[in-house]
Amino acid sequence: MSEVLELAQQLRLLSDEELAGLVRQRLINPTHLKDFFDLAESLLQPKNLQTWIAGLTAKELGQLSEPAGHKDPLMAFLAQSETFASTLGEMRRASAKQAAKTSATHPAEQLDANSSARDGGIRAFETCQSITEVVYDLEQRRIKLIGKSGVPIGELKRLGLHLGKSVDEVRETFEVAAAAELISQDGERWILNSQSALWLSSKLGSRWAILCDTWLAMVGESTRAELASQWALSEGQSISSFLAEIYPFADQGADSRFAKIERFAENIGLTSNGFANPWMAHVVNRDSALAQAAIQQHLPSEQERIIVQGDLSIISPGPLSNSDERELRAFVETEQAGLASRYRISALSISQALESGVSATDIKNTLTRLSSNPLPQPVDYLITDTVKRFGRIRVSVDLGRGGAIVAFDDSHLCTQLLNESSLKPFGFRGIDANVLHSKYDADVVYFGLREIGQLAVRVDSEGKLVSPLKFGSHSVAQHRLDGLNDSIARFRAADARVAHSGDDEAMLRQIQLALKNKANLRVAYLGKDGTEHEFLLEPVGVANGRLRARDRKADLERTLPLANIIRLELA
Repeated sequence: MSEVLELAQQLRLLSDEELAGLVRQRLINPTHLKDFFDLAESLLQPKNLQTWIAGLTAKELGQLSEPAGHKDPLMAFLAQSETFASTLGEMRRASAKQAAKTSATHPAEQLDANSSARDGGIRAFETCQSITEVVYDLEQRRIKLIGKSGVPIGELKRLGLHLGKSVDEVRETFEVAAAAELISQDGERWILNSQSALWLSSKLGSRWAILCDTWLAMVGESTRAELASQWALSEGQSISSFLAEIYPFADQGADSRFAKIERFAENIGLTSNGFANPWMAHVVNRDSALAQAAIQQHLPSEQERIIVQGDLSIISPGPLSNSDERELRAFVETEQAGLASRYRISALSISQALESGVSATDIKNTLTRLSSNPLPQPVDYLITDTVKRFGRIRVSVDLGRGGAIVAFDDSHLCTQLLNESSLKPFGFRGIDANVLHSKYDADVVYFGLREIGQLAVRVDSEGKLVSPLKFGSHSVAQHRLDGLNDSIARFRAADARVAHSGDDEAMLRQIQLALKNKANLRVAYLGKDGTEHEFLLEPVGVANGRLRARDRKADLERTLPLANIIRLELA
């Protein structure tokens, strides 16, 4: 446990930039860490050590065998760590077992060039389409952020039905979208940002290029350089075996960095069945134009026609052009996304479009132009009826009392929603015959009303419509940087408090670490007569400036004032 203290001391000496680089490289979420002790504990967790070791080349692992000559003091410390040594030993044993299993199985078969390229193009399209669905979904729904980076299981299942994918595949789609900075986190929810708008305005090839850049960032510059220089010499070799030659522990665990790299490469069409497609060479050489030109002919061709049906469903036989898709998606909901997609037009989807500045005439013109046929009567009636009902329920921020105000044109509708059982959690109370108040945020109330099919709209304090499209005006990269800088500032502040308060707080932190990890303490104590005593103790608790601990050697429990403890260390 003394390793935690030693590593915390090493971390204190790093600059803010070095700390930020370390946290990103080791894929650690610092949000819930309080100080350098917590960060040190996190770095020394076997799971995090495995992630780090899996990212070391054979050359780097060799250098770590001589830590005294290593230029990076933190790297040298970790190389001498007993936890590091035991984790490395376990990984070597696991690697040997994995090699034995691999030799008993058949290697993946390389597809012929045409099949491989076709498969890669379809996968690239499907991944881009899945991310696009996530972006459109966040335009229309409030999706909670659960845990550290998760999505509610109900939302994953719902999106899985639309995309024809499993829950795990949809969760991975969210991870890719977040890694590409197309969506971001705001408090307890997922939100769109300026990069989301860029994605929707880009053509398919450009969207794919964004994902390729994200993959390269995940790979890292050193690995990219290895791929660029050596890939041409490794024709016919799978990417997993190529990475295994450079990184001995690249395949350790399904959640390892390189397992994610391989899955990501497969999902965006850089590889097919584990083998590189022709455009991989252009991607690793950072030649985006040539890469897009190479994959373009293998992407599904665009269509210019849709089928509008009387049951309010809309069929797209193939991918639409970027502009046509954007026009259509402004007022429809997805039922099934794929090479051929099915959408549905509803009162809620039309209301969403009207809020965003799309007129009923725009909706009718788009449907007529893309279908080349007159609108079915039920569709025409739905649009007309929704326009009549639009704006009858208006949600705004209550600037005086806080929470949200819901105003109605019809007092009967107001009474109906006040007594609606599904809305009881919002705690509505009547202000007058046409106005309700809720203590919850206006956005929460707005989405809650829409969830039960009510055509609510958002308005500002002057009664003007507020568009539900919430693209941010600042870059997500800066937002993410600021979040990491906040964590580093918190570590520095905690460290300053310890230094300012003297040794007592540092001592208390060590006792807490020992309690948390059930470790022993070696304590030097100054008695009443001025004599120094040393004990090996098992701490039980600390309160009111006193340490309670079991002395196994003397077979008794001791209570020592912290003020009389000269020094202590984790044994």
